Amino acid sequence: EITLPDQMEISAEFQPKEAINLLPESIKVELYRIIQELITNTIKHARATTIELQLLKYEDFINLIVEDNGIGFNKHKKGKGMGVNNVISRVKLMNGDIDIDSEDNRGTMINIDIPLDKNQNQ
Repeated sequence: EITLPDQMEISAEFQPKEAINLLPESIKVELYRIIQELITNTIKHARATTIELQLLKYEDFINLIVEDNGIGFNKHKKGKGMGVNNVISRVKLMNGDIDIDSEDNRGTMINIDIPLDKNQNQ
């Protein structure tokens, strides 16, 4: 279990809430696990004071952005940790795309797009 540091603030936006609630359970579970892993990684490694989370459902895809103001990392030098690899694997299993934008001393932004099949679009 992870304890949230006293000085950390987490903000979250989910839009439109009704449409997100109607997503198939399998997608909601995977999104939950991805968000959980990203927040856990931020708490453990980033020394961040803020985490901003945004989950938006569009007509044919879901966009998840998780951004922190932590210490960041040079993604070209450092090997990806197990947590990031788990997130990448989950995104790929859902045929999604992930972009990790981070540099030393500048925080990290992770942008994930998950496509929705037409039958999951209702």
